[in-house]
Amino acid sequence: MNGFKITSLFLLVLFLGWLGFSVAHYSILRPAPSIVQPSNGFEGSSLLPASEIQPHIEHARSKMLAVNGHGQAFSLADNVAAWLGFLCTATVTLILGYFGRRAPADGAGADLSGLPLRMARVIGVLAALAAVLTAAGALAKNQARDDYQKADSARNYINAAVSDLSAAKSEREARDALDQLDLQIGRL
Repeated sequence: MNGFKITSLFLLVLFLGWLGFSVAHYSILRPAPSIVQPSNGFEGSSLLPASEIQPHIEHARSKMLAVNGHGQAFSLADNVAAWLGFLCTATVTLILGYFGRRAPADGAGADLSGLPLRMARVIGVLAALAAVLTAAGALAKNQARDDYQKADSARNYINAAVSDLSAAKSEREARDALDQLDLQIGRL
């Protein structure tokens, strides 16, 4: 059982190192994408006043920030689930190292009589928790990636709308650019 003890201690040290490195050097949360704002002197145009344009852009920006915030929450959940799942696995190994017994030499199977019933239950709970945390972390990671992509798409839609508004030659083109922005943001 010395192998389990050594492995468990190695896993615990690896866990602490991973956690410390992640917190110190890895940005868990991605910042919100930035958008192109109409120039400082933007007062709209003869086609549409700024008072009609700004609410559409602000709504789209708010949606982009909210979606990015969801991505940040899921990204944090992914990291916490991964850390806790790893810790559960290391703890199971540690318990086996200290309470487990070697298999008999005749190969008749493992002798579990040395493992107290309470420890067997703890191992079962920790193993189940590690599996659930691994699955939950994977789901959170996928959702975070999807939300970050949606936030990037929102930024692209906003930037395209600002560009289209600047290039609009008629009130209809300007309104179409705002309608297109509202439609695309509404689909996120």
